[in-house]
Amino acid sequence: MSNIFVDTSGWGNLVDISQPYHQLAVNFYQKTTTFFRNRIST
Repeated sequence: MSNIFVDTSGWGNLVDISQPYHQLAVNFYQKTTTFFRNRIST
């Protein structure tokens, strides 16, 4: 397993359900949990 970089703006989409890319961010987060060890952010 390796690390993945996640830009800070991605976290906003993940936690705020009113954001247009919220569901995409949720799907991405779930997939990275399976394939990557750590998420590195700015």
